[in-house]
Formats: sequence, C-alpha cells, structure tokens
Amino acid sequence: FTLSCIFVYLFMVGDYGNTEEHPLPSKYDNSTAAERFKWIVTDRGDSALAFKADYLIKWGARYLPYIKERNEHWRWFSNMLLHEGASHCFTNMLMFFTLSYHLERKYGWWRVGFVIVLAGVGGNFVSAMFEDQCNVYVGFSGVCFGLFGLFVADIVLNYETVRKPKTKIILVGLFMLIMVAQIIM
Repeated sequence: FTLSCIFVYLFMVGDYGNTEEHPLPSKYDNSTAAERFKWIVTDRGDSALAFKADYLIKWGARYLPYIKERNEHWRWFSNMLLHEGASHCFTNMLMFFTLSYHLERKYGWWRVGFVIVLAGVGGNFVSAMFEDQCNVYVGFSGVCFGLFGLFVADIVLNYETVRKPKTKIILVGLFMLIMVAQIIM
C-alpha cells in the first residue's frame, strides 16, 4: 500500500502540467518529472504543495456528485491512493508504515489487510455523512486512524506482551498529532 500511494503520487506529479487545464509555465516546456515536481513544490502560487481539486477529481478523488450522478462508485476506493501534496503523502505513509509494520508482524498481512480495506472504505462512508458533499477528499488518513484504533486496542488488551508499549504509544501519538494538525491546516 505504501509503495502504491507513493507511485501514484509520483505519477500525478509527472502528469501535472501536461494538460490544457493545468499547463506548465512556458519556462518548463519539455521539462522532466523532477522539474515539474520542483514547480509544484516551489513555484506554484496558491497552495504550494497541493494539487488543484479538478486534477484530483480527474485521478479519482472522492467527489460525491460524481459518485451519485455518474455511478462512479470506484471513487470510494481510489481516493485512498491519492494525496493532495508531498507533505500529505509523506505523513500518511509514515504513519501507515509505522502502524502496519508492528501489526502485520504480529497478526499477519491478510488480517491487517482486511482492517485496512474496512477502515478505508468505512472511514470514507462515515466522513461522507458529515462533510460537505461538494468537496474533494483524498488520502489514507481513514486507514491510518483505523490502524491506530487497532494498535491502541492491541496494546490495551495485550499490554503485558507488547515490547516497550509506552514508547510505542508516545511515538504513534506524536504521529497522530502531526496528522491532526495537517488536517486542521
């Protein structure tokens, strides 16, 4: 999952600026993906690390009007692989990797995989009930929060068998604070 999200983000960076809706400035004609990434990170004026909403929709962001009117139900899944910017992708993947590494070693990839899909889709459905239906939503945060719940439950229920539980709780709590701060910003 981590590699999938990173590869999709890098493909989006490589594609950004190649369309009529999102043209590159003339100084980036015939540029490489690395130069486009530099443009996205440094030269964009509005929000330095974020793709525009219509570009995210093109790639498969959760956008309820398209899900309802066009029956594009695949958006319930595809939005989890997309990230609006480098910091969003980095913090989601760092949190996901930290949690899933511990949990997969203990419970196996197929059990944790089930929780990942359930948390991702379930988080999408729950958040869709409370959020503005005309906004665009992307990211792996729902999965991260679901894994965090499983991680905390594992530590609470199996406290005696977990190595350095206080350190793990503090570390993951720190990541959660970073994610919540990013969501607020």
